[in-house]
Amino acid sequence: MSNELSKIQTVELTREQLATLKDPSNYYIVNAFGNRVYIKTPDRAKAQEKADEMYGKNFYSVRCVSDKDDLGKKQWSKPEEYKPVKGTATRRGQKKPN
Repeated sequence: MSNELSKIQTVELTREQLATLKDPSNYYIVNAFGNRVYIKTPDRAKAQEKADEMYGKNFYSVRCVSDKDDLGKKQWSKPEEYKPVKGTATRRGQKKPN
């Protein structure tokens, strides 16, 4: 099993590099320096095993690249197009207006 993990490549990118480059993999961790360490594998479980091998068991959780990570790169023509959602309370906790 460790032979398979040794074949998995990792790439570490800083925030400045992320602004200009495309994500090299779907799975990454954010290390203590704030850099993303991408783990090049098609399986999340194998990515987690590689992270555990590199940094210790359950020290970092593998994250998945999604569209919400790229909001800063998108150009919005109108400010009304992008509205962040903020939860205020549950229905049970809300009072009815008088």
